[in-house]
Amino acid sequence: MIGLLDNFINYQGSAELIKHDSEGQPLSGAVFKVVDKSGKTIETNLTSDKDGKVIVDGLAPGDYSFIEVQAPTGYVLNTDPVHFTIATESEEKPQLVMASDNFVNYQGSAELIKHDSKGQPLSGAIFKVVDKSGKTIQTNLTSDKDGKVIVDGLAPGDYSFIETQAPTGYVLNTDPVHFTISAESEEKPQLVIASDNFVNYQGSAELIKHDSKGQPLSGAIFKVVNESVKVIKEGLTSDKVGKVAIDGLAPGDYSFIETQAPTGYILNTEKVDFTISDKEEAQPKVVTASDNFVNYQGSAELIKHDSEGQPLSGAVFKVVNESGEMIKEGLTSDKDGKVKIDGLVPGNYSFIETQAPAGYILNTAKVDFTISDEEKNKPKVVMASDNFINYQGSAELVKVSDSGEKLSGAVFKVVDTSKNEVVLKGLKSNSDGIIKANNLKPGKYAFVEEKAPTGYQLSQETKTFEIVNESENKPEMVKVGKFVNRKLIIPRQKSELPKTGEQENRFLPISGLAIFIFGIYVTFKRQKLKNK
Repeated sequence: MIGLLDNFINYQGSAELIKHDSEGQPLSGAVFKVVDKSGKTIETNLTSDKDGKVIVDGLAPGDYSFIEVQAPTGYVLNTDPVHFTIATESEEKPQLVMASDNFVNYQGSAELIKHDSKGQPLSGAIFKVVDKSGKTIQTNLTSDKDGKVIVDGLAPGDYSFIETQAPTGYVLNTDPVHFTISAESEEKPQLVIASDNFVNYQGSAELIKHDSKGQPLSGAIFKVVNESVKVIKEGLTSDKVGKVAIDGLAPGDYSFIETQAPTGYILNTEKVDFTISDKEEAQPKVVTASDNFVNYQGSAELIKHDSEGQPLSGAVFKVVNESGEMIKEGLTSDKDGKVKIDGLVPGNYSFIETQAPAGYILNTAKVDFTISDEEKNKPKVVMASDNFINYQGSAELVKVSDSGEKLSGAVFKVVDTSKNEVVLKGLKSNSDGIIKANNLKPGKYAFVEEKAPTGYQLSQETKTFEIVNESENKPEMVKVGKFVNRKLIIPRQKSELPKTGEQENRFLPISGLAIFIFGIYVTFKRQKLKNK
């Protein structure tokens, strides 16, 4: 039996694991340890080579496990133990135990689901994925018809989905969606759901409708147009708090335009512009296009003057509409002659004077004006008239001789017959025999001659006339008529002898005496009238 046992060998066991990625490509750099069934570490720092192979040898018979302690760079650590057994006996050299020929390291995947505000999936949203340092890892990740955006091939770490382009007609949501790819996983890691309801919103805008006193106005109707003046929506009506709202707007520039004012108000044609931003972090706020868009009512003004342009206070007016219905009365001109009314609905109106200032003739002419049914922003005060005049009366007398000759130099006074007061005096007839009396308030008057023209008898006649208390615009001058003076008859002197053939006229001395006595009587009457 010599030589039979000079080469009888006892071997120890060996085992091999082959490391792949999810596509079957070998992975180098994965580091393993081997533990026995009690968990005691037998070997460490076993690293996969370029072919993905990890080999351990020198193992006594028993049960063991490969355990990955470090994944290849960019891969998820696979914590699933790979068990194997070294047999207790073997005929000749034992074969290499194949612990696993496809132990896989995976990379992470994540998914985001894109919706609108009503929960409907949105396709066409484009995303990028960045790591925690902000470095872009992947781009152009586009949501599909189910709203899904998927990224894979991610190394363990912290990441964010960031939307770079919103679906058409929606606001870009700039809110990052953070997620983490775990550093280890038992077998294949699950898909990380970054968000199952990442929403793209559309814009909303609001306008608040007020009157000029800040009170909300309901019933105003608006349309919204885009920057090309295309109508986006119409029939938008302000509610009881004056609010007009629109939603479902794509990013862009828009305008609210009033198409119908609340009842009794002027349409405000001013556009109210607003912008829906093309990006917002999460849900965009409602854009307040205006919190005080005002509807106004109309105002009108009339300025009261005398004939010389001086303002007149104390004139009283009413305003009526085109049907003659009273709108307001008791409107009185102030020290500047102004009469003003406001709170008028669109339509046609008239100022009508109901009482003239003291000493003036009531002007019955209507002053018409219109309150427009639309204005750009606050309407101007309508100037019904800046020179509505109250007049005083005038009268004219013509002085003539009994032969019709016009006489100058006659002096008159004007007496208020109701009060027996002299209101004007020293009025002289001109070369055309005309005497004018101006600036007379309404009432009854008389012209009284105070001095006759030279060579004419003073007339005892009085000419009465009336200045009426109302007139449409400027009153006509009152034509009192003609006032006649007779020539004086001069008596002949007694010492004067009659010429040859001339007979003495005995009537002349008698008539002269009569004239003298009559003159004394007239003077007495005039003095009595003056003293009253």
